[in-house]
Parts: sequence; C-alpha cells; structure tokens
Amino acid sequence: AAAAAAAVQPPMQLANRFAGYGTASESLQSASRINGEDSPPSSIDSAATSEPLGTSKVVKVLQTHGLSPESALVPVGSQAAVAPGAYLKSMALFVASHPIIVVMSHDHRVNPKAVADHFGISRRQVKFASAAECLTIFGHSPGTIPPFGHRMRFLTLVDGGLLFDDNATVLCGCGSADLLLQLPFKSLLAITGAEILANTESKPVDDLSIKTTALGLEEKLKTTSVQDLKFVADCMLKRLTRWLRCVGLDCTAIPQPDDELLIQMAKREDRIIVTSSRKLAGRRLDVPCYYVPQMDVQQQLVSLLDYFSIKATYATFLSRCTQCNGTFRSVSVQEVAPRLPPRVLLTKKISEFWECVSCHIVVWRGTQFRKCKELFSRVCMPNDVDETDLMPPGASDDDDDDDD
Repeated sequence: AAAAAAAVQPPMQLANRFAGYGTASESLQSASRINGEDSPPSSIDSAATSEPLGTSKVVKVLQTHGLSPESALVPVGSQAAVAPGAYLKSMALFVASHPIIVVMSHDHRVNPKAVADHFGISRRQVKFASAAECLTIFGHSPGTIPPFGHRMRFLTLVDGGLLFDDNATVLCGCGSADLLLQLPFKSLLAITGAEILANTESKPVDDLSIKTTALGLEEKLKTTSVQDLKFVADCMLKRLTRWLRCVGLDCTAIPQPDDELLIQMAKREDRIIVTSSRKLAGRRLDVPCYYVPQMDVQQQLVSLLDYFSIKATYATFLSRCTQCNGTFRSVSVQEVAPRLPPRVLLTKKISEFWECVSCHIVVWRGTQFRKCKELFSRVCMPNDVDETDLMPPGASDDDDDDDD
C-alpha cells in the first residue's frame, strides 16, 4: 500500500501536466454558449441535449494547420486503402477529472492501468467518459469522436503500439457518421501534440465467442425465420443501425444510453438486442442479445449478416428509411412536387418517387442512391443487378446533384 501511495502524483504536480489544456468546466461553459444559454448547465445530464459539433471544429483545425478539409474528410466507402490497423478510434477518458483523448487501433481496447501508469496515478483515478459526457464535454457522440476538434483542446495520448511510417495514411472519426478523417499519421501527431502511451499491452477486441454472449439467440432462430428478424441497437451503434436499414432489416435504436429501456423495447416488440456493451452482453437476460465488437462498421455489418445467415440482396435494398426505420409507399410526382427541389422536377431521368410512411421524407433514385449501391456492392451484395429491378431507395438525395 505504501508503494502504491508513493507512485501517485501529488495533485499540484498532476495539474501542471494539464496546464494549457481544456477542463471539463470550460467545455460545459462552451456548450452553454453554443446553445445560447446564460449559464452552464448544473450537471452533465441536464446538458445532455447539447448539439454535437459535427465536423465544424475539425475543419477549423485542419485549415489552421494548412490541410484541405475537402481532401481530408471523405465519405464512408470512398476512403483510401490503408494498412492493417490504420483504422483508428479516439476514446474519451478522464484522468483525475481531467478530460483526455486516447487514439488507438479500432480493434483494440484502452488499458486504463497503462493510462494510470503514464500519469503516475492510481487506476481508480482513470475512468471512461459516458455517452452524455462524450457529447457535453468533448462535443461528439460516441462512435464519431475525432482525435482533435473537440469543444476544447485536450491532452491526447497515442497508443505506442501504432507503428506507422510518418507518411502512412490513417483513418479516424471526424464528428460525422457519414465521413471519415483521412490524413498522414505524422499530421495527426503534429496537430494533437500527442504523448506516446507506452506499455499499453492493449489486446485485440475478441468476439467473446459470440455464441456464448448471444444469449437466447439459438432458441430465437429456431422459431423465427430470417425475414422476420427484428433488431434494436444501443445508442453506440448509430452507424450500424443505418447500415442494417440499408440492407432492408427492421432495426430501431434508442437515442440515449439506457440498458433497461433497451431491454424493455426488445421485450415489447420481440426484437433482438444488438449492443457493443460487454457489460450488457454479459448479463443473463430473458431476451436474445447479440454482442458487436468495436470495429469498422463494414466489418460489424458483415459479421452480423454472417452470424444470422442473412443474405443481403437487392430485393430489400434500401426498402427501409435510414432515418426512422419506416417503410415506403410509391407516390406520384404531383403528390410530392411542393416538397421537391426544382432541379429534381426538371430532371427527366427521375420519374419515380417514394415517401416514408413514418417520417414522410421523399426519396428517389439519384446520385446518392447510386453511391450507396456501389458501396454495398463492394461490401456485401452482388453488383450485377439492374437499377430498375430494385426496391424503393431509402437514401435521400436532397443534397445531391441529380442532373448527371
């Protein structure tokens, strides 16, 4: 005990390590100013409605360092081919109440003991940020956190196990579920001024022998056809939720971290829980639960489809609304003309329209639809299907040029 106490840095010495970096209270004040509030919220929970920063701060940081946001921020599926392990994730933690970012390979876990040793503190003083804290303190939803571009500039650690050439390209989150940050590894280090986290002994995330954690799934699959499977995902899997809907699967999601709400919805609507929480997956639940390791969303999708023996086909491709999980009905151009951009009405190529029966968004086959089709052709679908044979496109083209 005496040796452990001697290894803990005095509060003043630790505070000096964080001089010049943002604090949690400063981030809350920043969030309140953005939301137009006169004073910061009294608690993290009361600030949970703060809007995420999106890519705005990332763009500013890139411009400050002379990098082009147009080339650095790329749509998911359009990124460059990178070396194994070059898909990086940024994890939000607190070290004795000081916010920090840890950057590491997407298929590895943060070792809190290594972080504690790095700062010379006890393991108990290191904790992971909750989903609410990720949004209010760091400015981004879980799963989209970038290595820089937060509400404040935070001390950053980079896993010492990331061995790349300086010019090697890496891919990171950027504050958006639809984009990736693509830049040289040396630029990431220069922008963040990161310290190297040595002796991490981080281990790849395993599947936890999916069959042992997917409680109740075998019984569920015996009595339910693949076509009738329904899912409910936790709030950490927003991107996977949208991808499952693109495939045509019935997948809803809860908006905030709440295990009990997730379980209740699964029971009430006869759904399979899809979660990235090891804690939840390890509980003995009376509803089927499928554990999803933290990895690239494309890998998550392929893994899930493979486990449930779901063959992704164009018969159901984009037949569900990616925004709300609703289904579509065919509508005439006269019914939806007031809601269509003028350029779409003038495009003779576009003659079919669909409306979501739930959120009433109107969609058509345009540029975004073709990009989505090309992406899924590479990931999990055949690419020899004629567009005219496809179901309604659930990807909206509101922001795309459809005159090509």
